[in-house]
Amino acid sequence: MRILFMLAGIPGSGKSYSIKQLQLEHLTLSTDTLRVMNGTLLPYIDKSSNIDSFYDNIIFEQLMQMLENRMIYGQTTILDTTGLYDINDILDMAKAYRYRVVYVVYDKYSVDECYNHILARKYNNSIPYEILIKYQTRLTDFKKKHKDYETDLSAAVAKWDTFYLQQDTFNQYEDIIVIPDLHGSYTVFSKFLEDNDNLQNTKKAYIFLGDYIDRGENNVAMIESLIWLASLENVYLIMGNHDLRLFNWAFDKSYSGNNFKKTIEEIEKKKSEKEIENIKKSLRKISNKIKDYIYFEFNGQKYFLNHAGIEYMDNHFPACFLNGKKTYGYKEDDDTYESYIQVADKWQINHPDIIQIFGHRNCFPDRLENGIKINNNAYCLECNIEYGDPLVTFSLKDKNVRLYDNPAKKNKKIENNLKDIIQEKEFTEHNIKSINFTKNVFHKRIWNDVTIKARGLYKYIDSNEIAGRGYIKFFNINEKEDTKIENWAKDIEYPVYVYKKYNGFLGIVFYNKTTKDLEYATKSIAYGKKYNRYIEELLNKEQKEYIKEISKKHNVTFLFECIHLKDNDHPVKAEKSEIILLDILANTEDLVYKNELAGNLFIRKELLDTIYNEADLLKTADYYNNSLDVDIEGVVLQDKNNKMLKIKTIFYKAKKLIRAVSYTNNIKVIETPYYPVIAKSLAFLAVKDLIRNNKLDKWNDITLNDLKEYYKTLNL
Repeated sequence: MRILFMLAGIPGSGKSYSIKQLQLEHLTLSTDTLRVMNGTLLPYIDKSSNIDSFYDNIIFEQLMQMLENRMIYGQTTILDTTGLYDINDILDMAKAYRYRVVYVVYDKYSVDECYNHILARKYNNSIPYEILIKYQTRLTDFKKKHKDYETDLSAAVAKWDTFYLQQDTFNQYEDIIVIPDLHGSYTVFSKFLEDNDNLQNTKKAYIFLGDYIDRGENNVAMIESLIWLASLENVYLIMGNHDLRLFNWAFDKSYSGNNFKKTIEEIEKKKSEKEIENIKKSLRKISNKIKDYIYFEFNGQKYFLNHAGIEYMDNHFPACFLNGKKTYGYKEDDDTYESYIQVADKWQINHPDIIQIFGHRNCFPDRLENGIKINNNAYCLECNIEYGDPLVTFSLKDKNVRLYDNPAKKNKKIENNLKDIIQEKEFTEHNIKSINFTKNVFHKRIWNDVTIKARGLYKYIDSNEIAGRGYIKFFNINEKEDTKIENWAKDIEYPVYVYKKYNGFLGIVFYNKTTKDLEYATKSIAYGKKYNRYIEELLNKEQKEYIKEISKKHNVTFLFECIHLKDNDHPVKAEKSEIILLDILANTEDLVYKNELAGNLFIRKELLDTIYNEADLLKTADYYNNSLDVDIEGVVLQDKNNKMLKIKTIFYKAKKLIRAVSYTNNIKVIETPYYPVIAKSLAFLAVKDLIRNNKLDKWNDITLNDLKEYYKTLNL
């Protein structure tokens, strides 16, 4: 939590001793520790040691830097110095990072007793007695200036560093309305204000989940609204990760983020220097009104509201995990943006009596009840408002969702925010630029005609002509509403071909008419990186010459599945290095296949089956989606018109979970994954066995038969 415990007392008064006794060293910054670490521990003949103060100027610079680092993360911190000096710089920093400063005064011992304590130390500061007298005078002045102080560190930590349950504050209201991330979308927010009488109904409370700025159409108006909202007694504001940059800017601290830089450009364009300084001043004034979380009781039910969502409440919890600077419990693998669902599932297990509501990310609203309910104890309200989706608000009185139509329609937002959804990277020496959808598209599920085509697409810089291309983005079964097999089947033309899905990476090879040579690319070119080298290594001289001739003559791109033994991070273990020709595509905007140009030099993708009716399609999809008898990654279904759908096997999903645990050595990662129960159980049992036998690093060697043996014990 954002608590700074500043210890105040003369040397020898027991500050460091109490920290050690309470085992709170991990929360502590100590000047004496820094002195020792800086090499100022001087040995004496009598085997005692003296801590010298030679580097004190440097030590206090280090202390301030370390303190700021901890404050950036919102970590509980104990400052173990005398505290009896000019602390204004520390207090200014605490204000900038919204810290509560708790003074803990040590005045139990007399000067004589403190002096004897110093002499008895293993490390002696050699502090003269008369200096202690001066410190004692400073301590007396300190106590007069800071009358609201604690006298016991253990009691102070227990009192202040905890999640506070507000039992009475919110029971004065008839209803509480929760508002998700607004992201500068002032147009629709103004409609909400108008419909709610500008929040003047004091019988209702309004709680905002953070991320007030960035990406939307009017960030300046949203900032001005934030300042106004902070003045209303029935409004409660939570800090989001985008807002951290705003307040860092207001306090003249460093900030980052391309979206925020655009917000700053908007401010500088619309406001004068004097107006900007007034905005900063107002933000500094309201900074303490913006909380990392709100924990309260309403109508007999406990609620925990924060920006990013957490799986477990614990004291000393770094605030960065609450406001989304970091995200506690969110996995950092291929399914990072599904992890908020897992976090919520773990929350329900850990805190079944508390309802958690958060924003930050909601990538799969189609999986949630009413688009926001994850389970009975967790709601995620984030609603893609900055991309034109409706504003979603949530009433705690009756658990009702209300939608406000967004005038900034999605198509218009896409046109105005191409940089938010499309990224281009230029390789000027090759006259090539790569075009891909951004992470934001993937995180926010912004799939449309523009974004699905922006995947592994390469154009010449000078002419903007397509030089090479990958597939148009296609999806997994059940990933979206239209990829549920019964819905996908309504919009296809038979026959449907079932191709083996290999567990490698996509290789894109095309002719560059500027360099007059082949380009070896993945979803983006990275010259000199391993994946580009792997593609080149896997093709022999004759194959390269053929690709060069055909791609130059017919303006096409060769697409390969690349399997390399050195690329050993894939869930399904490769038996050998090989390259498989998937398709040949014309270098056009739309997907046009030219597989007749393949020749006979390449291994072709394996056709497993051909389907001619819906009954067989449903049967085949069920087999690959649910069978325990398939040891490949999965299959790709492709209809007569080249419409594609991926299906991943249980074997692949189980191995993927095992891989995630092996990388983190944390079995808790897979306790409640958003995968079929069989895959979850297989992975869980396999990992337990691996941990028990100290073979977690052998995760890749687990076979289908191994998993089937585990399955037999489940009685599912």
